[in-house]
Amino acid sequence: MNVLSIAGSDPSSGAGIQGDLRTFAALGHNGFSVVTAVTSQNSSGFAGAEPVSPGLVRSQMDSVLGDFRVDAIKIGMVYSSKVIGAVRSGLAGVTAPMVLDPVIESTTGGTLLQKEAVPDYLGLLPLAFAVTPNAAEAEALTGVRVRAAGDAPKAAQRLRDMGARNVIITGLESGGSVSDCVCTESGVYSISARRIGRQVHGSGCAYSAALAASISTGLGIDEAARLAKRYAADSIRQSRRIGGGIAVAGASTSGMESEMQDAVRRLVGMENIHRLIPEVQMNFGYSRTRPRSRQDVLAVQGRIVRSGRGAIVAGPLVFGGSRHVASAILQMNKKFPHVRSALNIRLGQDVLKRMQENGMTVLSYDRRGEPDDVRRKEGGSVSWGIRTALDGAASAPDAIFHEGGPGKEPMIMVFGDGPGDIVRKVGLLL
Repeated sequence: MNVLSIAGSDPSSGAGIQGDLRTFAALGHNGFSVVTAVTSQNSSGFAGAEPVSPGLVRSQMDSVLGDFRVDAIKIGMVYSSKVIGAVRSGLAGVTAPMVLDPVIESTTGGTLLQKEAVPDYLGLLPLAFAVTPNAAEAEALTGVRVRAAGDAPKAAQRLRDMGARNVIITGLESGGSVSDCVCTESGVYSISARRIGRQVHGSGCAYSAALAASISTGLGIDEAARLAKRYAADSIRQSRRIGGGIAVAGASTSGMESEMQDAVRRLVGMENIHRLIPEVQMNFGYSRTRPRSRQDVLAVQGRIVRSGRGAIVAGPLVFGGSRHVASAILQMNKKFPHVRSALNIRLGQDVLKRMQENGMTVLSYDRRGEPDDVRRKEGGSVSWGIRTALDGAASAPDAIFHEGGPGKEPMIMVFGDGPGDIVRKVGLLL
């Protein structure tokens, strides 16, 4: 997916354009940027800001939107009325969903939206699929006092009345928890998590950028909001004090996640990959060492889906993002601990023939022998099938397949030591 950030430059790279691009990359998306202002700041303080000329802002937008497909847009710092006017005119006719993050003041103390520009800023609300203010920003935009979580629904509804389709007021602290108030056409609810208790520069930008990245894959506001909150929490946990002031948000990308992202990009970029995608679509998983549950398996939250003669990733990579592929990995790993990755593909005689030609070890099981109590247990069928196929196996197979059953599509599960091994095997099949 391609996601555009329209925002200011932050030389500390915790927030702004730099932070957004880091978030897009961490979630496996390609990022574009339009710089609206240049700030001078670090972890200790804010020295100043100057807007980019409206003409150059518009020229940047035309350059990006005129050449590339953009699947979602995040709008951050816009600073002045003239810049806001350039952004609005540049977005005329654009249909990609937009996330509006109303940054008014930096955590390092600087003004990011001029006070006299607020009325013009409100004109951006009708463009927004979602707007993501914190409590202070919601209060500044609506005039509704927001001092506690109970005040947020009124302010959120006011923002919806002003044109925003969905509103998420973030970072509402109460005791040991922090919640987000989500207001949609279906109603108002909260998403809560344990408070981490650390001031971090850039966590708000991380949230809105992750929300835009999730929405770009086609996820609805409810699931996207939960994924964005999880990502922002990870960015706070991985923040570091790399200067003399407050900590700077980190990208929630471990070496394992980077490895998986690279493999997914290579997989969907393969010529004719659509030929291996089954009717139920594809998922791809990679477990931690010694996994105990599905929460130890990193996988696509959604699916890798067929798109014409190619494939797209319909969801970000998250731990616990898969049920069936994760169950297969967990069962395989119990017997062969070095096997930590799996991918489901279409079953066909042509595919089995290619496996045979490339010397792959392939096992199978018959779903007709599955006990009723296993069939009724969530995720039990996959675990039973892999366990059955592995009975007596002295070494790990490259793949295990079954020929389907009532309501179940025939399927091949490809296994590997890691995601790179899976991509190599799929390459041989194509």
